[in-house]
Amino acid sequence: ENVAWSFLWPDDEMDEATFYNEIVEATGCPLLLDLGNLYANAKNEQRDPADVLRRYPLTHVAMAHVAGGVWEDDFYFDTTRTLFLRMCWPL
Repeated sequence: ENVAWSFLWPDDEMDEATFYNEIVEATGCPLLLDLGNLYANAKNEQRDPADVLRRYPLTHVAMAHVAGGVWEDDFYFDTTRTLFLRMCWPL
C-alpha cells in the first residue's frame, strides 16, 4: 500500500511513483492503491494527483482504498475518518 507521509525525507533518491514501480517490477506483487494517500501526498507537494496517478504501476493494482482526510494549516492529512473528497472521485 502506498502510504501517506507527514514530511519529505531529505535527499530522496526517487519519487513515490518510481518507488512503487520498482517494487512491483522486482517482486511481481499486486498493489493496494490508497487513493486518499495519493491525493494527500500530491497536494502536499503541490502536484496534480491525476498526473501522479498516471505514473503508478496501474496494471498491478489489485485493490483500491478510498477514505478522506482534512486540511489543517495548509497541509492535507489523510485521516481515513472522513468522507472521501468529491474532487478525488475522478482519480
